[in-house]
Amino acid sequence: KSPPELTYVVPVQTNKLMLVFSENLDPAFALNKDAYRIGTDTPSSVELQPKPNQVLTTWKQGFLEGSNYLVEIFGIYDLQGNQNNLQKFPFTYQKPKPIGFKSIVINEVMPAPRAGNSLPNAEYVEIINTSDSRIFLGGMQLANSRRQSQIPSISLDSGELLILCSRTHVPLLGRYGMV
Repeated sequence: KSPPELTYVVPVQTNKLMLVFSENLDPAFALNKDAYRIGTDTPSSVELQPKPNQVLTTWKQGFLEGSNYLVEIFGIYDLQGNQNNLQKFPFTYQKPKPIGFKSIVINEVMPAPRAGNSLPNAEYVEIINTSDSRIFLGGMQLANSRRQSQIPSISLDSGELLILCSRTHVPLLGRYGMV
């Protein structure tokens, strides 16, 4: 089997990059700040995301619009124990684009589930990325008149669905898609 490879770099903020890998990562190695480098700098923080092939990195310095950078990755393992040897991934920093009108659409809502239904007895909201590009959802909120919840730091590819529910209902809804 092949080792995980960095496939995308998604700018999130001027000092944050979402690194997207070809497969799910072993958290013990993915969280090692020394596994990532731009020039002589390592990130100040690394967070494995709900999609375990994505890592959010925060850097001390900000990135400059239109500038070219080289991310170096070393010592990242996948869940099967395959190690990524030194990988150099060039990218040009482009400030994140504002999310367009109707780019994120609520596709399905289950506000009052009933026992005996063919679906699990769980409230959920399903959203879809209808744009033609990847969208970073971190910091967005879903709210009603009684409460609000922050959407996890995750990026959705074009056409990708995400089911939003309480943490206790994740095991019930996981077989229907990304939760």
